[in-house]
Amino acid sequence: MRVHPAIFALVTLATSPAAADPVAQCMAGDSEACLQAARTAQADGDEATGYAVAEKGCALGNSISCADKGLMLMMGRAGDGSDATRAEGVALIETSCADGYFRACANMGYLHYTGTILPQDTALAAGFYEQGCAGGSRPACENLALMVAAEEIPASALPDVLSTLAGACALGVDAACL
Repeated sequence: MRVHPAIFALVTLATSPAAADPVAQCMAGDSEACLQAARTAQADGDEATGYAVAEKGCALGNSISCADKGLMLMMGRAGDGSDATRAEGVALIETSCADGYFRACANMGYLHYTGTILPQDTALAAGFYEQGCAGGSRPACENLALMVAAEEIPASALPDVLSTLAGACALGVDAACL
């Protein structure tokens, strides 16, 4: 029997140790493996590996990895805990939001709304929630809707916010339906 080389190569690659190890795949340049490795490391309580793979994924251009790295820096779970390190974390999360990872927008909204780590600023929170909701982030829509219900949105911004919520509702994000 003759084995086709391409099929043999696929079988060999699929069973290689690196293929089974998302950390190794990440370090070899697979940004999606970095996400998987970071989630596994975080679930296992392995902060050092979680940070290393988030940092690698971010360097590979993965916005979710950048947001993860940013949260770890902001929360003091990585880096030296200095104001500069926290500022780097904020910048990474804001960039991830701007790059289209809308859960990062929801995270920034939450941090500003609650005053957790960042100064409390409901106007900034609403802006981040609105951006996240417009991109389809359910948590951002939920929190934006709660702010509308609590009358925490400035009257000048309310028409745009209501329009964003209506658009998200039309797309099936139930939390945006008022």
